[in-house]
Amino acid sequence: MKNMLNKKNIWILVIIIVVIAISLVIYFFTRGEDKYPDQPIEQKSLTSSDLNIGVNKFVEPKDSKYFLWTVSNSVKLNSVQKMIQSLSSNFELVNSEEGAYYNWKNGTDEILYDTLKNYLLFNHSEGILMDEAEINANSFSKFVKRFFDVDWKYNVFKNEKGSNGETIYYAKRILEENINIEVREHNQQTDYLAMKDGKVIYGKLLLTEFEKTDIQLPLITSEQLTQYINVDEYPKEIYPQLNALRDSLLKEIDYLSEDLEEVLDTLKNCESTSTDLIYYYKSFDQEYLTPVYKLDALCEVSYNNETYSIPAIAYVNAIDPQYVYIPE
Repeated sequence: MKNMLNKKNIWILVIIIVVIAISLVIYFFTRGEDKYPDQPIEQKSLTSSDLNIGVNKFVEPKDSKYFLWTVSNSVKLNSVQKMIQSLSSNFELVNSEEGAYYNWKNGTDEILYDTLKNYLLFNHSEGILMDEAEINANSFSKFVKRFFDVDWKYNVFKNEKGSNGETIYYAKRILEENINIEVREHNQQTDYLAMKDGKVIYGKLLLTEFEKTDIQLPLITSEQLTQYINVDEYPKEIYPQLNALRDSLLKEIDYLSEDLEEVLDTLKNCESTSTDLIYYYKSFDQEYLTPVYKLDALCEVSYNNETYSIPAIAYVNAIDPQYVYIPE
């Protein structure tokens, strides 16, 4: 009887060891597998355009893995209010619409919190003292850490002189993969700060938080992009850069007139000159932050039988088409 019990115990031990071994094998073989979307991702950050664009000088991204990020719908009203109190107790809420915006003023100083896009704009004549002579990427990180207790990284890509002697520094928030987040407006920056005499006197800050998921988004290949980009329903947006026309065409027509709209309706023959991979942000409504190709392009517009060349920026879906939902 004793021998039988010993044999039984040995078999139980063997079975346990085999189960553990199989579990370890499965773990080590599956832990590195990529997780792709179960259903196509709806590309809410991009609409579609029937304007064709030629893809030239396409450069494949160096990184191989790009992930889906969620757009948090949390706002930072409490943090904004604490920031205002730290600047001055004389700011008063003069206008607001819950869920849309809040506007405080103190004489000529003003703070506007747009909760639809989650942007904070501020103008503070006394200035916020900085401990450096000029602003860099680390300055932006320290600024938002100080007032909003967040750990965000930035890429400062441009600066210029303002009309009152200040220097304006333009930055883009960067994600974990060191990829820029871009927006449509102005220089495509997410944030800017203006410094004068060692103090920040005004700025604009994106306060939206983005959370990384474990879902990988395979990118469209260059061959696929050439095939799909000019399909009418394919997610893409093209924006002419009107500043380039200020010294020519815009001298002849009113910037706000219907003539300008008619000129923009003639936009055609767009050809890309460079490509970059970014994450494109519009507002809370898009739900996800996804990789998008930014194409710098040259297009043509017509006015009074004259043809003008104009730079443009195209934002184009960068995800493999089988993982993107395109409404019919």
